Amino acid sequence: MAPKLSPWAARAKKAITHLAKPRKFPIDKSAKLIDYLASTNAVPRHQLLTRAVQIIGADAKNFVNTTLGNVTTAVHGGKKVPDSGGWYSHDKATDVYAMDQGFSVAWKSARSLAS
Repeated sequence: MAPKLSPWAARAKKAITHLAKPRKFPIDKSAKLIDYLASTNAVPRHQLLTRAVQIIGADAKNFVNTTLGNVTTAVHGGKKVPDSGGWYSHDKATDVYAMDQGFSVAWKSARSLAS
């Protein structure tokens, strides 16, 4: 039996729509963080926080957690990101975030259409 493939294109569009609603952090900021993760596909947390500081300033940790949570809500319905099949993963041992390749492609495509 083949593995179940996720409908990433629809979920990426849903995430963008979700981020566009009034939130603590505006979509122009939040989307830049997800753009960065999509462009790297894998990034250590300290580098993600450095990028977050460049985008938002001093509230970088909250910004990262809130933005990842908002996308997770849109993609997975408010549940935790599944260990397998999630839009991103976080390896606690190495403290690295990695975006699913399929979601990365779908996110970049949806963002190019939204601009």
